[in-house]
Amino acid sequence: SRILVGGVPMIAADMLDFVQDDLVTFGTSIILVMVAMLALIFRDYRWVLVPISVCTLSALLMLGILGYTDWRMTVISSNFVAVLLVVALALAIHLVVRYRELEAKEPDLGRAERAVMAAKLMFVPCFYTAVTTMVAFTSLVVAGIKPVIDFGWMMTAGIVVAFAVSFTLVPALIALLPDPGAKGASDTLSMTRWFATVVERFGGAVLAVTAALVLLVALGLSRLQVENRFIDYFKDTTEIYQGMELLDSRLGGTIPLDIILYPPSESGLEAGASEAVEVANFEGVSADDSFAGGDEGFDDDFGEGFAGDEEELWDDDPFGEDVSFADENSAEIGYWFTLEGRDLVDQIHNIVDARPESGKVLSLSTGFSVMDRLYDDKLGGVELALIERSLPSDVAEVLIEPYYDPVEQQARITVRGMETSKTLRRAEYLESLYAQILADTGLDETRVKFTGLLVLYNNVLQSLYAWQILTL
Repeated sequence: SRILVGGVPMIAADMLDFVQDDLVTFGTSIILVMVAMLALIFRDYRWVLVPISVCTLSALLMLGILGYTDWRMTVISSNFVAVLLVVALALAIHLVVRYRELEAKEPDLGRAERAVMAAKLMFVPCFYTAVTTMVAFTSLVVAGIKPVIDFGWMMTAGIVVAFAVSFTLVPALIALLPDPGAKGASDTLSMTRWFATVVERFGGAVLAVTAALVLLVALGLSRLQVENRFIDYFKDTTEIYQGMELLDSRLGGTIPLDIILYPPSESGLEAGASEAVEVANFEGVSADDSFAGGDEGFDDDFGEGFAGDEEELWDDDPFGEDVSFADENSAEIGYWFTLEGRDLVDQIHNIVDARPESGKVLSLSTGFSVMDRLYDDKLGGVELALIERSLPSDVAEVLIEPYYDPVEQQARITVRGMETSKTLRRAEYLESLYAQILADTGLDETRVKFTGLLVLYNNVLQSLYAWQILTL
């Protein structure tokens, strides 16, 4: 036999594991790519070692600060390491290039003097670059999503660290590293000259290509939509992917959505409950029974006398303790255990179940259907009232309690979304389902509420989409 594990807890656990692995794998890959590019461009070990040292130290210092302050990373904020490496590399390269220019112009100066001069000349430009970058990342605080806000603050702090490391470590390393000897000037201008030549000779073509790219970008932006599936985070060879695929294809879906239904106003609720109580109390009484009528006004002297001595009569009776069933009998029948309430739950249950994006749907309607089959007929008002109060506890724990709150008189419908569905669009699914429920049932908006992980994830995606526009 084969055991596969899936579901929301497994997603959360695997996401954390992948984040930890990515911090090592992705960070190492970026460092290796940087080393290759720096070696290709500068062809000097010093200009590879200095920027890489700045990047590595900046990232390590920032990770140490996060660990010391117990500022924990999330799936989103963990990307700050890769971005910080790029920012630190840019600052270091500014200083290195400036030093190389001074090395060509002032060959008589010592390494230390040239390093200090390069730092002085580049301090203001790099300072403005760092500040504007920090402002850009600080703007993420308007996102309203804590992981995104944390990412913005982490990058802001990281840029401060990278700036400080660049203007202390770069001059120090340049002064300490031995000069490999005189070399001919590197022809780094050849590429820029080639671009300049292309622009001068083919200016019209450059403008035409640029205009075409702008139109292509505009077309792409108009078709941009925010949608991502949890299953796409993992390779199809992983256990979590196979488990989620099995859950969707055979076991009714993965990501839960809860629909909370509220009862009508107090007046309507009391009317429905009173009707149910009346049916439960008098359904077996014949309409021709004269004793079922109201008080005919007979005077009962014996009854009055007996009532007056009732307390004294039972004072010495050890079995005459007050045993009251008032709590059970006087309690109102829940709205969802009336005929009207059941019909409403059944209707909404069927609406949700009919949607192709919906997986397994469970609610009070599920329990009612089970009871219908056992009763061999659709339950009436009396049977519904008995279900609320008289089911064995182990049965109620399965069929009733997960979907009904007797204190708040709320009913719950739970459905699992088909995460592997190629047509699933969470926002469209939630909006259309909500609109259909209101339209088909005539309920007020205050009586239906969507919640659950499906709603949470959709809100996160929509918020990410919104803050990308707002932060521009």
